[in-house]
Amino acid sequence: MVGAALLITLYLILAAALGGLVLTWTTGLPFATAFLAVAPAGITEMVITATVLHLDATVVTAFHVMRIAVIAATILLTFSLYQRLSRWAHGPGT
Repeated sequence: MVGAALLITLYLILAAALGGLVLTWTTGLPFATAFLAVAPAGITEMVITATVLHLDATVVTAFHVMRIAVIAATILLTFSLYQRLSRWAHGPGT
């Protein structure tokens, strides 16, 4: 279980780094700010980290607030799609 947790953590860090690179290339934001903006963590932790590192905490906050808004706006659609796919894959009794 610890191995799986480490592997998933490594994947999330690499995905955030790649997302940060793309954001840096497309917007010109510093990589550290972009990385914290797309990192899979809580708003509070990322904003405190950005503040301590003297990065743009408002950008980090805005990205995390938008992430939460998008998730909140699409969660019912995502769950409905999951249910349909589950019924299709396993039959209507599941």
